[in-house]
Amino acid sequence: MTHTGIPTHDNAITTFRDCFLKGEHKYVTFLIKDGSIQVERTGSSLEELVQGLPSNECRYAVYRANYTVPSEIQGIADSQRTKSVMILWAPSTANIRNKFVYSATRIPFGNRIGFSGLGIQTSDVNQLSEEEILGKCKAFFKH
Repeated sequence: MTHTGIPTHDNAITTFRDCFLKGEHKYVTFLIKDGSIQVERTGSSLEELVQGLPSNECRYAVYRANYTVPSEIQGIADSQRTKSVMILWAPSTANIRNKFVYSATRIPFGNRIGFSGLGIQTSDVNQLSEEEILGKCKAFFKH
């Protein structure tokens, strides 16, 4: 049993690991349904993730952000980085209870699936552009 009383479906843990350890997906979205946190869908682009977010319900999404750190910053050859980002989507039109439950379960859920990375909470799709996310990754992870 979790602190919030909402268990995580085994498939959510497996799908998260497939996404980040095996690189099978660019993102995974999760929803709370039938008393547990479950996989809603997987996909291959940030645009697809953003387009699939509901306008009046909260969701979790975990996204693999890939970027290059230029050689002038680190003093060696350009290097590719991959960082994981957990997004708590909480649109302003979602009801208060829905926002509260998702907010209260975000950290325990992240711990259960083995997430370690950057967390973003937003209600604005403009904050989910590639530029915004990569800027937050670079600031959070100090390259």
